Amino acid sequence: LGGLIGSLSGLGIPTEQAREYEEAVRSGKAIVTVIAHDDELAASAERALGEQGASATHSYQEGL
Repeated sequence: LGGLIGSLSGLGIPTEQAREYEEAVRSGKAIVTVIAHDDELAASAERALGEQGASATHSYQEGL
């Protein structure tokens, strides 16, 4: 898990949120990341995850 925060931060996820995700993984939960190339695809992915029971979904702009 040591590199999880750095990996997530590299995807544009704020460090504090990445720490929360790390804690979720440590407690046995899973995280799923999706790279969508536009807002419509991101919204579609969020809907699909929600329909499958995702407890939370968030969108982030990749830091380039």
